[in-house]
Amino acid sequence: HWGALRLGRMARHDDYAGMDLGLILVARAFSTALAIAEHTGSVAIVVDAKNDALVSWYAAAGFQSFPDTPRTLYIMNQKMAAYLAAMATT
Repeated sequence: HWGALRLGRMARHDDYAGMDLGLILVARAFSTALAIAEHTGSVAIVVDAKNDALVSWYAAAGFQSFPDTPRTLYIMNQKMAAYLAAMATT
């Protein structure tokens, strides 16, 4: 067993579709999770995708599905840090 943070519902208004706000929100969640991990020892974020389209969206951001519950996904701290580093260079 390992400690993880659960990311609640994250959304953006339809008026802002196509502006990459979801990527900005997930990057902020990653940054916050990594800061919290320094004090709590958590090693991942877990999220429940509302639908299959969101499963694909989270997968594109680096999350992986749990085998028995494909709409529940996780991402490890190391992958979050790599994601943030890649965003910083673009």
